[in-house]
Amino acid sequence: MQNETNEEILKARKEFAKKFGNTQIGGKGTQKIKHQAKHRGNKVEADKKVQAVAKKAQAKKINEVSEINIFKDDNSVIHFKKPNIEYSFKEKVSFVSGQHETKNIKDLLPGIIKQLGPKQFEFMKDYADSIKAKDKKTEKIEEAPELVEDFETVSKKDEKKEDKKEEKKEEKKEEKKEEKKEEKKEEKKEEKKEEKKEEKTEEKKDEKKEEKKEEKTEEKKDEKKEETPK
Repeated sequence: MQNETNEEILKARKEFAKKFGNTQIGGKGTQKIKHQAKHRGNKVEADKKVQAVAKKAQAKKINEVSEINIFKDDNSVIHFKKPNIEYSFKEKVSFVSGQHETKNIKDLLPGIIKQLGPKQFEFMKDYADSIKAKDKKTEKIEEAPELVEDFETVSKKDEKKEDKKEEKKEEKKEEKKEEKKEEKKEEKKEEKKEEKKEEKTEEKKDEKKEEKKEEKTEEKKDEKKEETPK
């Protein structure tokens, strides 16, 4: 019985191999699966060290900073998103920690334009010239735009937008001031009304006192008249 079943299994394997080819999984001759170990950096440890030094320097946390960009000599940028920033007034040193990645300046355009210095502008100018050269080689009809000029115009537009935002903020502040003034005026009016009411109540009290005095004097006069003999 066993021999029969073994022969059937071998036949079935041969037919399967004819249809689908070599489908061996595991065993000799099969390719081994390599597991690549993912090395996590020492970013967490580095952040802890930075925070420990900041604590010793009595640094205070600075909130509401959306990003920090540190420019390197090779025109790459260490880009921090929502960084943890601490400043030591004692040592006059800033401490930056948090998730970051190294990027090319081109990858952070156009938002980074305002932060570019003369060296970075030179790099962008060279980059623009290289694009022009490529376009000339391919004989395109449209010429490559001068990116440096575009950056300047974009930065000016951004500055105008910021100025408008500041103007709106100032207008809102002025409106709030006017509203507060109006509220104070209304409060003063109410206070004056209350004061007048109190004065009237005091006047009425005085009038009543005077009336009582007069009544008493009249009563005394009547008593004296009655006491005098006829």
